[in-house]
Amino acid sequence: MSNFAFLSDSWPLLSEIGDLAEKNLFNDANTTLFKLRMLIETVTKYIYAHENMEEPFGNKQISRLNDLKNKSILPEKLIPLFHTIRKSGNKATHESLDSYAAAETCLKFAWQICTWFGKTYSDKNPQILKFSLPDTIADDPVKLSDHSRQLEDKLAKIQIELDKLKELKLSKETIKQRKKRSKVAANSINLSEAETRKLID
Repeated sequence: MSNFAFLSDSWPLLSEIGDLAEKNLFNDANTTLFKLRMLIETVTKYIYAHENMEEPFGNKQISRLNDLKNKSILPEKLIPLFHTIRKSGNKATHESLDSYAAAETCLKFAWQICTWFGKTYSDKNPQILKFSLPDTIADDPVKLSDHSRQLEDKLAKIQIELDKLKELKLSKETIKQRKKRSKVAANSINLSEAETRKLID
């Protein structure tokens, strides 16, 4: 089972992107890094939608992260994880980075971010299992490529869902409980010494 399966009830697209990133880990680290950047950028867009906020001008991930940090929506503990995935994903896209070690680290960081996101924004109390590396047996490359194209088609249509989320009214109690869940979820994240060393400042 994918480490991102817990997202499937509320955010099936996020679950699919995470699953595809996992399936490429052992045979195409470059694709894994690219998909993880896509996953976390989409998570960030969902955060804006759930918070009834408009994204900053320019539609750049670094602008979103700085904005969410300044508005105290993203916990400080998570910000280096977001930036590590952003920068590694950019290197995969523009410099052809194809590092298994970088992909494995970013996969773990993406799971940590998605765990926080699921616990903060889901009302269904998602059951999240302990992280485990995916199977070393690679899927058929043609099958993975087809799945990737299908995901890109879905991503192109995601704005409709995001706009609907932005229209939902948030009560003061909802905002209060969400902040409480965010803090608890962030405090439960513990990185090993090795993972901490791999964070990009």
